[in-house]
Amino acid sequence: MQDADRHYQPLPKFERYAAMQTWSLSAIAKQWQGLVVCRFRLAIRGAVMHDQIREA
Repeated sequence: MQDADRHYQPLPKFERYAAMQTWSLSAIAKQWQGLVVCRFRLAIRGAVMHDQIREA
């Protein structure tokens, strides 16, 4: 068991690092998703207003 413990000791630090990396990646992804959604909504709103103006 001691050998196994010694073997797995460096894992928690790496897992913490990996968790930090994935958290930052997900945060960046969420920010990008928000930007894309905002752009998409603006584009849709602009297209709808454009269509309404064309119809009127």
